[in-house]
Amino acid sequence: MGKLIALSGVFDSGKTSALLKVIDKLVSSGGKEKILYESVPRNHNKLQDKPRNKTSIITINGIIIVVVTFGDDKVYIQNQFERVEKEVEKENITADVIICASRSEGYTYTLVEEIAKQKGMEFIRINKTRHETKTEQEKDNSDIADKIVKLAGF
Repeated sequence: MGKLIALSGVFDSGKTSALLKVIDKLVSSGGKEKILYESVPRNHNKLQDKPRNKTSIITINGIIIVVVTFGDDKVYIQNQFERVEKEVEKENITADVIICASRSEGYTYTLVEEIAKQKGMEFIRINKTRHETKTEQEKDNSDIADKIVKLAGF
């Protein structure tokens, strides 16, 4: 049985940053990344330091891991899961682990649990909180990334 690990939190709580760290950790541990989609950063000054969203398939030690950092908007997350479905079908592979973001309530919160049920995957939810300082936020993102990588089996 595979796993679906959902990182849930309010808008701007650091879900994307934490999941990008997960991707970096898996790749630095020898994983091969295939980027299915990567958003282009906006050119607005206040948003320039925001991380990009990304959908990737990482193969490490024969295990297929899908990471979808989108989670705040139902249309984006649906589009990314459709993109993943097409790719795994085309490549004739099965995701062993899916790691994704979702809001702390509402549509994306329930959507990821439904996806796990449809795929017969164990469902694990990790709750993410927003912190007051950038230092606290970055530490929490690193700690959560470590926890997710461990839950994924690495």
